[in-house]
Amino acid sequence: MASEIKVDTVSEKTSANGVTIDGVALKDGAVTATGVVTGTAFTAGSAVLAEAELELLDGLTAGTAIASKVVTTDANIDTTGMRNLTISGELDAATGDFSGVVDVAGATTVAALTASGLITANADMLIGGTTPTLTIGDAGAEDAKIVFDGNAQDYHIGLDDSADTLVIGKGSALGTTAHIITDADGHVTTPLNPRFRVVQSTAGDFANNATAFDGTGAITEQYDIGANLASNGIFTAPVTGTYLFSIGIMDTNSTEDMEFAPQFVTSNREYKWGIRNKFVDNTTGVTSMQMKGHVLADMDANDTAFVKVGAGGTITITANAEHSYFTGVLIG
Repeated sequence: MASEIKVDTVSEKTSANGVTIDGVALKDGAVTATGVVTGTAFTAGSAVLAEAELELLDGLTAGTAIASKVVTTDANIDTTGMRNLTISGELDAATGDFSGVVDVAGATTVAALTASGLITANADMLIGGTTPTLTIGDAGAEDAKIVFDGNAQDYHIGLDDSADTLVIGKGSALGTTAHIITDADGHVTTPLNPRFRVVQSTAGDFANNATAFDGTGAITEQYDIGANLASNGIFTAPVTGTYLFSIGIMDTNSTEDMEFAPQFVTSNREYKWGIRNKFVDNTTGVTSMQMKGHVLADMDANDTAFVKVGAGGTITITANAEHSYFTGVLIG
């Protein structure tokens, strides 16, 4: 049979001991127990700790983050095991070591930043200070580059470490399509700059006003960077700019004395050289004439240029790579 005592007040017999009920000591408002104290909530002053809040403290290991638990630090004030940390205010740290993604929506100010992986910024980046410096690479034997990721076309600026050159080129792969190369001595080359040279490799007969180097006889294309010179001897400018052309024509097969005045024709204008007379060697009977000229021409993209024969009759352009040629290059 259960017993029940109902009283309003239980007072201690001696002031030193308090009151003990089934191993639980009550003394001056404090509860002391050697076993488990069970309840749905506890109140300390004005603070109420509910069961769910107490669960956050259950099973903690100092310095180790546990799912759905309070985060604590160890004796070195370190915490490990956290996955994501979201803050809305300021984060001040002497150093930072991140092995994953760091996502910062606002401004970030650091004294030094070292990254072994990818850094992505969706806004402007500012490097300040009295002598701001951005260093790419660690003095190791490897290439380094900056890639400009365009909508239709990518470009890059990079260090070709094996050649010790600075390269500006198309695409994201360093050196595959180099546009400008600068070496350690300051020499600048443009491997894809439009330029060509064609020579008369087999003699051909040309009437007045005919286009020279059009394949009559035979021509040899020594180089054509950009493939802008057609087989009919007509050059098409790939880009607006200033072009330097050089022309050489040698005729040693004609037997008559006649005028000889080649012309260089572009879409914008014609360039003419002074009329020359051919000379006949009275001993051999061989007539010879050589003409060389240079033109600095302004051209728009898709303008054309070619050499036109100007003569009082048919001439034979001699097969001679040194004296019968047509060459051009974009210079600016």
